[in-house]
Amino acid sequence: MDKLKVAVVGIGHLGQAHARVCSELPDVELVAVADPVPDRAGPLAEKFRCRYEPDYRALPDLGVQAVSIVTPTVTHYEVAEFFISRGIPALVEKPMTACSAEGRKLVELARARSGLLQVGHIERFNPAVMALDQYRFRPRYIEAVRVAPISFRSLDVGVVMDLMIHDIDIVAHFARSSVASLQAVGVNVVGAHEDIANARLTFKNGCVATLTASRVATKAERRVRIFAENAYYTLDYMRRKANIYEKAPDLMKMAATFDWRRLGAAEIAELREHFIGKLVTEKDVTYEDHEPLKKEWEYFVRSVLTGEPPLVTGEEALAAIEVAEWIVRDIGDFIQRARDNP
Repeated sequence: MDKLKVAVVGIGHLGQAHARVCSELPDVELVAVADPVPDRAGPLAEKFRCRYEPDYRALPDLGVQAVSIVTPTVTHYEVAEFFISRGIPALVEKPMTACSAEGRKLVELARARSGLLQVGHIERFNPAVMALDQYRFRPRYIEAVRVAPISFRSLDVGVVMDLMIHDIDIVAHFARSSVASLQAVGVNVVGAHEDIANARLTFKNGCVATLTASRVATKAERRVRIFAENAYYTLDYMRRKANIYEKAPDLMKMAATFDWRRLGAAEIAELREHFIGKLVTEKDVTYEDHEPLKKEWEYFVRSVLTGEPPLVTGEEALAAIEVAEWIVRDIGDFIQRARDNP
């Protein structure tokens, strides 16, 4: 079977990772990398023994059958539109486009041309997230925290589009509903866009989520906590680890018969000591570890070869952008109110 001929457009920090993963996949041939900066992309092309093209518009003439688009966000629509309009499947990094208007046009184009459009919301491919997907819980409350030291790589967008959009997609995925209302606050520290943001989302099915994102923190942290009726789920993206805490049978019995108001000091001490294990059970979510970006590519290649829908569709990515824009507007209103009332 012939290998799928692919190219990577945009050879920055993340684009280099895409090229490396492509070179490692058994069913893929990395044909070319495209980037207007030869000093950056040329050596990479030599390393992976593929062609270097300064202009991505030359790639169809090389027989490229699929592309990943890892260019600056403001160019995503232009580049993706070029390939999808020519029937070439595209894996577009998040956010899919710089605004929802462009995203809507791109989704409509993919539908009209029956073109494959997958979006690189990488956390969906985190092994802990994929393992947690096996548990069909209904969240009532979700808390997501994503903070990191500033990288100076994505200052063309604010922290909502840069970091929080990951968790907008994840909480919507777990809530299995769309957002009905939200409130958000934020401040800018370094540039013109917000660098710290907090948002409270209320979904149409009643689930509530709070999201916090910062790119001016002293250390990195990426966690999600999910509260359902009878269980509590924790997710650590960085450690690729998930845990489940469930009510034990003893707690269920005590809830029906126990008078919590008449606890003595000795009873309280015993309950504290044996809370985890006797009243609440803890277990690790087991799974086979993998590199999220490689898994993302494996799903993309499978969709290209089989016609199966991508794991992260353009419609889902568009919904995340729409919520992100809503949050940014609310932050703008918050900042304006603060200015009006010093």
